[in-house]
Amino acid sequence: MAVQNDLQASGSFFSAALREMSRLRLALLMVVFLGLQALTSVLNVPLGSPPDELAHLSYVGDAIRSPVLMPDYTNGTIIGDAKTSNYLAHPPLYYSVMGVVGKALHLSPYRDYQTFRMFSLLMVVAGLVFVVLTANELRLNPETTALALFACAGIPMFGYLAGSVSNDNLLYLGVSMVLYGVAKTRNQIVQSAGMAPWIAVAGLIIVCLTKATATAFMVFFFGWWGLLQIRQLRPFELVRQWWPKALAILAVVGTYYLVTRWNTGRLFPVPRLLYLPTEVLNPIGFLPYLDAYVSTMLERLPLVFSHLGIDPFPPALKPAFFAFVALPIVGWLITRFSATLVDVKSPHIHWLDAMFLAALTTVVLHIAFGYKYYLVNGHLGGFQPRYYAYLLPALWLPFFALCRGGWLRNLFVAAFAMLALGAFWGSSPFFWSKQEETIAAKRQTKVYPTAPAGETTTMDITVDEPAKGLLDTFALNNGALQVRGWAFDLGRGLPIARVWVVSHNKFIASSKIHIPRPDVAQAFGNPAANLSGFHFVVTRIPATAKACDFQVMAEYSNGTLASIPNPACPVTNP
Repeated sequence: MAVQNDLQASGSFFSAALREMSRLRLALLMVVFLGLQALTSVLNVPLGSPPDELAHLSYVGDAIRSPVLMPDYTNGTIIGDAKTSNYLAHPPLYYSVMGVVGKALHLSPYRDYQTFRMFSLLMVVAGLVFVVLTANELRLNPETTALALFACAGIPMFGYLAGSVSNDNLLYLGVSMVLYGVAKTRNQIVQSAGMAPWIAVAGLIIVCLTKATATAFMVFFFGWWGLLQIRQLRPFELVRQWWPKALAILAVVGTYYLVTRWNTGRLFPVPRLLYLPTEVLNPIGFLPYLDAYVSTMLERLPLVFSHLGIDPFPPALKPAFFAFVALPIVGWLITRFSATLVDVKSPHIHWLDAMFLAALTTVVLHIAFGYKYYLVNGHLGGFQPRYYAYLLPALWLPFFALCRGGWLRNLFVAAFAMLALGAFWGSSPFFWSKQEETIAAKRQTKVYPTAPAGETTTMDITVDEPAKGLLDTFALNNGALQVRGWAFDLGRGLPIARVWVVSHNKFIASSKIHIPRPDVAQAFGNPAANLSGFHFVVTRIPATAKACDFQVMAEYSNGTLASIPNPACPVTNP
């Protein structure tokens, strides 16, 4: 009888879940749509183009090789270049998870980067599902939730980042889980909260072990939430309900950071600092720095800001883009301070307020620390809108959740829908053509040399130590060898004169260094490294040739050559 009752309860649970999924099908279909949009980035964006992708893949490679699935925070190097130390100081969870994937499937971070991108994308898709569930707890209808999700497709960097190897994708899942757990708990405050608090706990652990800036956001979020309802807090009841959850967080997160601090002397160890301390002559004041931060963030928001730097929007559409991004936030401000518009009975008001205040406080902290480090190293770095991608579309939901029905709400929803549709159609269909135009504008074409019968064109090569650089793309397809990467003479602090392609001591082609790589200049702290990129194609390669028959070399200013590290062919001889 007991077994029969359990089966009936189980059947009721699954039937209820199926009914709920059917009701939310439009929003869930939009999740699939966003996943497919990001999938195009997985398959079509060149390796190393997304921000810091090679550095992330390098830590994934460390985790695969490590018996404890940890990045090498002591001697970790960039994939394919044993002399360039990794510069990321993020906690290890993302790399450990990807390390498990790599070990289980016997993957290579360089060769199988698209597979790692797929698993990274799945994290974002799972996060979007939690966004749908959060919106459901906020009592939004599925059509409104689908609209908020669709609006994410109008921000080019959202899908681009989701389709890359980046710890921001696991972070997205963690933040979404926390917000869902909070929303679910608020709706069940009188009843048993079930698994909702533990989902929030799991999400919080993910955030704390993935990225420091989002951890700060979570600290601010719970701090503001507590302050906003301090009169309603019942300390003893709070401790009784939450001490097991708090203990779990402290046990997992606290143990990691205590052990890390003990072993390395730092909470966030890193093989080398991205920006080394230097004397800053005539530093700008805080207000000019703040102006640079705001203007740069606004300038980069509609862009795909990566190593390619793609601007998919026509200039005429950019005002509409900014309007659609800001509209629900403006609507929330109007609603929140209007006694007639806000739903004062909603149990979600305080934590939604806390989310906005936490986001604002995190930005203030970002600016303060950014200016502090500028005074130490002289670099205006960290001006990246993508750092806050985990707040989309969560920051748009409070207006729809708290504004009472009426003409104002309908007007804002209609305007938001039209602007989001315009942003999507004004950018997404043209992104790939813009990417190809950007690549083609930088790519040079060379022709494989043909010598008369009986002749061989050989040369004596004076080889220096391996160059500081990397081949991001090295592929031979249909008689065309595509070569893309960067190189710099770090020892002399000088740009490379040219890049050569040789095969068995035979000169094949050469190309000038012609592509700006500000990321390389920032990494080395040397403006001379800005012009360090190259991209060219050698055509008419003989059918009998193989990719690793060729070696790419950098020509130094003194005439010597140095091989450029090539992960596709780890051991090559000129």
